[in-house]
Amino acid sequence: MIEQALRRLYQYCRDNQWKGWDPYDGLSSRLFQSLPFKRSWICRLAWIQLFKQLPVNLRRLAMVPKGENPKGLALFARGLVRLMRAQCDWIVPEDVANLFSRLERLRSPGYEPWCWGYDFDWQNRAFFVRAFEPNGVATIFAAHAFLDRHEMERNPRDLAIARSACTFLLNHLHRPHESSDQVAFSYTPFDRTIVHNVSLLVAALLARVAAAANDSSLADWARRAVAFSLTQQADDGSWPYGTAAFQGWVDHFHTCYNLVSLDDCGRWLQSNAYDHAIERGLDFYLGHLFQEDGLPRDNTQAIYPVDIHAIAVALITLTRFSGRHARCLDLREKIIEWTLDHMQDPRGFFYYQKRAHWLIRTPYMRWAQAWMFYALSMLMCPKI
Repeated sequence: MIEQALRRLYQYCRDNQWKGWDPYDGLSSRLFQSLPFKRSWICRLAWIQLFKQLPVNLRRLAMVPKGENPKGLALFARGLVRLMRAQCDWIVPEDVANLFSRLERLRSPGYEPWCWGYDFDWQNRAFFVRAFEPNGVATIFAAHAFLDRHEMERNPRDLAIARSACTFLLNHLHRPHESSDQVAFSYTPFDRTIVHNVSLLVAALLARVAAAANDSSLADWARRAVAFSLTQQADDGSWPYGTAAFQGWVDHFHTCYNLVSLDDCGRWLQSNAYDHAIERGLDFYLGHLFQEDGLPRDNTQAIYPVDIHAIAVALITLTRFSGRHARCLDLREKIIEWTLDHMQDPRGFFYYQKRAHWLIRTPYMRWAQAWMFYALSMLMCPKI
């Protein structure tokens, strides 16, 4: 069942050359760029949300092109490397080389270290970033892809690219909080917001490269980043999205990022110091971010939407922690069965969201297809 779904998704993505729309790509609209209010941050934010929330896809009408998203390409590359290592005979080897070549081509211009951003302008409540300007999250996912290939092929260039990405994180991201034993990283070089999943994702990459390259200084940075976010864990085991007053929500997929990143840090730093925080976070996660029928809740306040991104990271997280909590496997099996029955189109792609009374079927490439490709590859090959 999983292999059949993955093969259909693989064919869809290959047929579309791994390109597609994104929930946040509304500012790429040629129509919007012709409007007089395109420089207003609140109009940019409203325009993005309009395209993100509507049950119909207006992107063709508004002339939004399908793009190559570096984070999406990195997730596809990671899934393909995993399948190649498992000797999956229906993967086309040239696809792996193609995706890594495109990742190299799409690195952010103007920076000496390797780094990546999104392929569209984007606005949130805190800042505005131009297309392909780098951010920590896209850079981290791309670096992990090169590390995955390094583990398979042992090409020193792949490790060098990942180390260079760490240089970007340390030299170009701001550190809004820093002390002798703690540090927090910004999302981009253009803002000073503290978002917990960003700092923990940074820590996990630094820890992985530290282990691969035997670099104690990177390991120390990773420990300090973890130390900060552990101080921010709430009594109930949760983390707010960020430290700003308007970032107090707790949602599904960012909670997953935090838990998996903490587990990664413990593994690559060879430490069990984070186990208690993981257990507290996992108890909160399992107790507050799933519906009674086992489907992932978008956040602690709402049942809907059931988002494909949350589904994908839930599958990854539940697989990762199946040895720690008996409920993980039961939830995972329920989610797999429901998702393949209700969220995959006959053409192979996965829908964006299930709302209370309708489905949003827009085939987002990074948000839906890349994440589900990576999640399903992990389900097929969990021991790699």
